[in-house]
Amino acid sequence: MTGFVVSFVVFAVLSAIFTWLVFRTLLRKAGSLVPLTGLASTFLALAITALFTDGITISGWGWLWATLLVWILSMFIWVLPGPWRRYKQTGTAGRPSSGGPGAKPF
Repeated sequence: MTGFVVSFVVFAVLSAIFTWLVFRTLLRKAGSLVPLTGLASTFLALAITALFTDGITISGWGWLWATLLVWILSMFIWVLPGPWRRYKQTGTAGRPSSGGPGAKPF
């Protein structure tokens, strides 16, 4: 059980870092590929987690299915309401509007 918890934490940290890095790189170099950010960062985080921890083992087609499963499940968090959805819906691709006087972005 401890190995799984360590793997889970390592994956979560790596996934957050890789999502940011891949998004920044693709946004500058190939804007049309930005939707693939989640898939690429999920695969990288799974690969490094499987390589350096004992909590998970992935082989064969498991790489494809694990990447797709984790990516799809992580997409649901953006559908559910919660504290991770701080910005008001503005229609500006997730960026808060400058608003008027007294407008609060959070």
